Amino acid sequence: MSLYHFSQSIQEYIPFPEINHGAQFRVYDMHNGSVLKIPLTEAETLEVAKGRRNSPASKRPMTEQMVLAARVQTFMNGKARIAPMVEHRFTAPNQFLELLGNPKLISVEDILPQDQPGKRWGAGRIVYTQDKVLMVHEILEKLSLKPSLQSDDIAYLKQIIDAYVAASHALWSYGYAEYAFKFGDTGFDRQGRLIFVDLGECTSDMSFMERALEQERWRNNVDPSKADFPQLPLDLHDYFIHKMTSELNAEKLKKLWRSKHICTTCQPHDDIIRTFIAAKVAEIDYIDRW
Repeated sequence: MSLYHFSQSIQEYIPFPEINHGAQFRVYDMHNGSVLKIPLTEAETLEVAKGRRNSPASKRPMTEQMVLAARVQTFMNGKARIAPMVEHRFTAPNQFLELLGNPKLISVEDILPQDQPGKRWGAGRIVYTQDKVLMVHEILEKLSLKPSLQSDDIAYLKQIIDAYVAASHALWSYGYAEYAFKFGDTGFDRQGRLIFVDLGECTSDMSFMERALEQERWRNNVDPSKADFPQLPLDLHDYFIHKMTSELNAEKLKKLWRSKHICTTCQPHDDIIRTFIAAKVAEIDYIDRW
């Protein structure tokens, strides 16, 4: 079987077909066990954000237009954090990068045109490759088609939840965290490891993560009103809530945070300055999340 996709007309040949896109990137299959991620423009991100609002503007001290602008800026800022994270000079980076699907940055200086009205990438001019995975939301969608879950289905989903917790703890130990808690937007690589694929929703700001955990924002995965979160089956709600409450909390975060963070990027005297800067930019960087 050919590794490439051919349509009926040779003129419509697509070497790297688009297989998905979110609010930050379009995802293309590279036919070699990897995917290519190309950033959406600011205008494209705005269109995605318009379709994802699930918090009424009336509950916020902003107009709907302001809410959307804040969300778009959050997405754009998230992409800007990817390169420093991927390029962080850990002395033993392999296990850290495996948690992120072994991302590799691609230089875009001679590829993406300069920003112009109506076509802006801003700080989100990031292109990278990543391991192709079996997405957890695909597993959830397949199981949702069943009239009822069998005991082996429930056991399987519990294993995935346990893997998600273990991967989160491992990421925390390097001083990073996935702050959106989109359980369905993780995936399994060919070695069966659960990895975080949405690198634009990772942070190195511990105080921000503490607030997210204290507010139990992982509950979006069992809240049907959160339309942009793949939902866990009702049969797993109690197990998920118990697991998250006991394992993904501020106490665990403080215990694990940066426990394996050994690198040549950070200098001891930089810690106070880095913490101060992170605290000052957090309100702007994540304005849509609060």
